[in-house]
Amino acid sequence: MPSNPRLNQSIKQTLERLPVVINDIEARPDFNDNTAFATDIGLLNDFKQALLIVSIAPSLPMSVMAELQSSAEFTVLPLLEHLIIANVAITKMGQLNTNRSISPSMATQHNVNLLALQNAVQTLVACLTAALMPPPP
Repeated sequence: MPSNPRLNQSIKQTLERLPVVINDIEARPDFNDNTAFATDIGLLNDFKQALLIVSIAPSLPMSVMAELQSSAEFTVLPLLEHLIIANVAITKMGQLNTNRSISPSMATQHNVNLLALQNAVQTLVACLTAALMPPPP
């Protein structure tokens, strides 16, 4: 476990929110119709596994923190942003729009969980970035 309490807390919060988002994606009625969701689940599960490893590691090398920070910032956050934007678009579609794959209420609820995970990952990125900065002279 990293010795930084803020980093520990952000890892814990992210790990708590990841399964909720994964379950939301898997519960979508269009899950089996969209292969991108399987890719998204794979990326989120890989990120979760990396966090689990980091959470029980006795210490964290800088290279591991940098890799985790990069993955969170450049893979996970853009993925979450994409899902949030897609859900917002669904909430704005008309009632009879055939492009709507889930209900607006489901999209709204999923965004609540996505936003909570996005906030946790952003905090994680900030904590990792701070931990990677050299101490002031």
